[in-house]
Amino acid sequence: MKTTIAKIGFYSNIICAIHCTIFPLFMVFLPTAGLYLFVDELIELVVLFVSTFFNLFNLCLGYKKHKSNKALSVFAFGFMFFLGSNLIKDLITKKS
Repeated sequence: MKTTIAKIGFYSNIICAIHCTIFPLFMVFLPTAGLYLFVDELIELVVLFVSTFFNLFNLCLGYKKHKSNKALSVFAFGFMFFLGSNLIKDLITKKS
């Protein structure tokens, strides 16, 4: 059970990283191709929440086993960076 959840968390994290790396480049060509299906914010949220859920679960299991806060602090830093960037984006778009 633990290894299956760990694999799901790992692969969802890889999908999230690939999505976040390639999607901004891909977005430039979406209007010319007429593919507006992938410009939905719901896709962004689903990828984010699936990845976050499984990775938090794996962090909890890892903490119970290793009793180390290193991975949790890296996750917290990344999550705070993500939240901060979204707040800045919202502030910029509201001013426009």
